Amino acid sequence: MCDKDEKRSVPANCSQYEVCIDGHWRRRTCSDQRYYNPEQQRCLEPRDDMVCAFARVSNLPVCSNFTESQIVVAKSGSCLQYFRCSGGKWRLRNCPKQHYFSAMIGSCLPLPKGLEQDKNQTICGWARSQTAGNFSQLCQHLAVRPSSAGGCHSYLMCLDNSWWLQQCPLGMYFSREHNYCLPNDAGQCSLPTEQSGGNCSSGSSRSLVASCHSYELCSGGQWIRKRCQEREQFEPMLGCVPSDGSCQDNGMRRICAEGELRAQFGNNCSQSFLYCEAEEWHLGSCLRGHSFAASLNKCQLQSQCQLKTKDLATENQCLGQLDGLSVSDPTDCTKFYICLQQVPAFPQSCSSGSFFDSNQGYCRPNDGSCQLALCSGLDGKLVAHPDDCRSYYSCSSQNGTSLMQCDEGQYFHSLLSICRADHGQCRSANNQDDSGTAPRLCSGLHGVKIPHELYCNLYYACVKGLAVPVECPAQHQFNPVLSICEPESQAVQLCPNGQLQGNVSYVYSCGNLQDGSFLANRTDCTRYFICVGGRATAQQCAAGTFFDSEQLLCLADDGSCPLVVPVPDDGDDPNNQHVPPDPLVCEGKHGYIMPDPANCNNFYLCVSGKLRHELCYTNYFFNATLEQCQAYEVSSDGDSRTEKPVESQQTELGVQERAATSGICKDAATSFAGICGVIGNGAFVAEQGDCRRYTSCDDDEPVSQRCRNGESFDSLLGICRQNDGTCLMENGERVGVCNGKHGQLARDADNCRGYFTCVHGQKIEGSCSQGEFFNRLTSSCELDVLQQCKSDADDVISGALSI
Repeated sequence: MCDKDEKRSVPANCSQYEVCIDGHWRRRTCSDQRYYNPEQQRCLEPRDDMVCAFARVSNLPVCSNFTESQIVVAKSGSCLQYFRCSGGKWRLRNCPKQHYFSAMIGSCLPLPKGLEQDKNQTICGWARSQTAGNFSQLCQHLAVRPSSAGGCHSYLMCLDNSWWLQQCPLGMYFSREHNYCLPNDAGQCSLPTEQSGGNCSSGSSRSLVASCHSYELCSGGQWIRKRCQEREQFEPMLGCVPSDGSCQDNGMRRICAEGELRAQFGNNCSQSFLYCEAEEWHLGSCLRGHSFAASLNKCQLQSQCQLKTKDLATENQCLGQLDGLSVSDPTDCTKFYICLQQVPAFPQSCSSGSFFDSNQGYCRPNDGSCQLALCSGLDGKLVAHPDDCRSYYSCSSQNGTSLMQCDEGQYFHSLLSICRADHGQCRSANNQDDSGTAPRLCSGLHGVKIPHELYCNLYYACVKGLAVPVECPAQHQFNPVLSICEPESQAVQLCPNGQLQGNVSYVYSCGNLQDGSFLANRTDCTRYFICVGGRATAQQCAAGTFFDSEQLLCLADDGSCPLVVPVPDDGDDPNNQHVPPDPLVCEGKHGYIMPDPANCNNFYLCVSGKLRHELCYTNYFFNATLEQCQAYEVSSDGDSRTEKPVESQQTELGVQERAATSGICKDAATSFAGICGVIGNGAFVAEQGDCRRYTSCDDDEPVSQRCRNGESFDSLLGICRQNDGTCLMENGERVGVCNGKHGQLARDADNCRGYFTCVHGQKIEGSCSQGEFFNRLTSSCELDVLQQCKSDADDVISGALSI
């Protein structure tokens, strides 16, 4: 006899139990390979394959030390659970609350908002329908559709097969019915978040319209404007993150596709990753012991993830090892790695003269056992380090390979095999804080002329980061406005320190260099020296060439050496001999301006890391001192043109106290017919006076074109796009802080260190260096002696600490 509904286990079969019905025991079997738990008196999922032989999960791989932490989906079909290999057994694990297990990604993800989370079948049915990573960004160019994340003031436009978030013009909203921006006269759309008041939750943050770098942080119930660091952008769900090109400087942001995955800003094999939901990036995390592999778009075991560590062999020596163990670098016996979670995670280097002994597991003095592959056949030679320009290897078959390093302020010259003074050739992190002396003035520059700090008959010519001092001809002085040497009789301002005569010289010594070694002439980039018997013999390159101090060769002139004697050619146009700056000047720069030495009416501009040739507007020339376009006036006789102060140089503001060196631009302005010779074939440039028109160059012929109704020409992107409200459709003029400005700088009213580089009425955000402020009177960055920006700097620091 038994009590009603009483249960008991069956000793012979752990997947069965007996229940009391009408006073008799009736046998029952658990379904779905479950086992009966007598303590809880119910059928449970098997915790591992050793609990109950009758309830083992079939088709599971072997769980061993080599598959530790491996993940497989739950065999029962539940999307809320998964199996994990732990300690030689398969364990059934549950995802956290409000999460589901994504088999495609191999991790638990939050359930999307609005999904009925109380119905397991609904959740798992939805999860099975998801195909993470199987998304498509293809769309029709310039197509428009509503935005689910940007609100009714925003919409999406397709550009280059990607959706970009756009803002309707001020006073308009996006109509889903008409698929267009319409006047918000009847209040069809409430004010966006940035314009609405009300209290906020302390610590919360939100993005700002038309800005990639600025955002608002809630402090004390009020929104306070903040700004991300240089080369960072603000993501609504992630905060300040490294810029990756998904947000343009005009505030236009690329929208991710539903289900899209990517590594966390280039960090391959990290535990975190990004996934797209509702047009926004969210931060996800792989399960313990797993890393996100960007190439596979899924989480996998850390031991299987291919790290981007340079020269790391495919063999993983940390597999199955404890954390903290040191393993050798297979390609460099002076280096080793520290194991973390069975992955070689932290690269280390032995001290100079020692190597890593893989048998002992530590660094010890080199006895000749360590020989690098790069030292093969170079016994007794010095070999440059492939990554560190200050370091080199001393190769010896007797004493082994030793890692050496040049003194501070020097770099290792790979061709001469000696340490030389670093004048910009070595741009390592160790010398980024060097003082701004003359040799450092040209760091990262090429083809640019910089005035001497004392003497007006001297200037520095920047040749691939090297500052070459150059002396103007006799009775001439350097004009920093036009970047040319001009006769003293034409100079508007006398030399305050006089001229330096005969002192621009250096003592050249071959020292212990071998005969036949070359030395660059530091004062004349067309000359060099050859070492013969320990003495430097002067030589000169042929006409039309200059001496490259890195390659130690005479190369064809690229326009950077001001002393090259031109090679006459009757077929060449003498006015078209200039070679543009090296495009590497723009690497990592956006909004950087430099003069055009061939024509003082034109200038060069860096846009998103690319070099662009631009023209100052009519009645403007490029002032090389102010580094922006400046207006000039034609005199009454019409024979000469003199400068007119820029907009910030108004008399009532007292700018005459700091007037820039004056100059006269004698170059003829570029005509419309010759514009393709300046901007290049296949390029586009906005036209002056009408933000709807632009000129394109096809087959070297300029063609004036007009954007479609409702569109304006975006000079920064080089395309026509729906008007963002800054272009007045009635008369084609721009509005905003850059209205009427081109090639000039404008002050950011919300940031005392901020400014805008104006390009055809559009703006590129910029910021002065720490300790400087933007002077609206001189339109330039100056030292903040009066600490006018101290309060703003404190806000940024406190904001960063609070974040």
